[in-house]
Amino acid sequence: MMFTATLGIIRFSDIYMRLHASGKASTGGTIAILAGVLIRIGLNQISGKVVLVMVFILFTGPIISHAIARAAHMSKETTAEIPFHDVEIEERGEKFDN
Repeated sequence: MMFTATLGIIRFSDIYMRLHASGKASTGGTIAILAGVLIRIGLNQISGKVVLVMVFILFTGPIISHAIARAAHMSKETTAEIPFHDVEIEERGEKFDN
């Protein structure tokens, strides 16, 4: 999940698409890892703390993504340069525009 999100962050040119990719990974991927930790350690004192961290991430992840999207909307800077050439577009002979 996190690898796919990393590819999305690298490939997408729009800030909103990048936020979508990173938001899913930071929330979903971290929750999946912590769920694996819960299964591994079982029920004890530490598992309560892990559940609290999971709840904290579930609430703060979308809030952070929203704050970044709002700041991007206010600044009107929503596109970014793609650091590589799109091979398929070059093969067709089209000009690549962001």
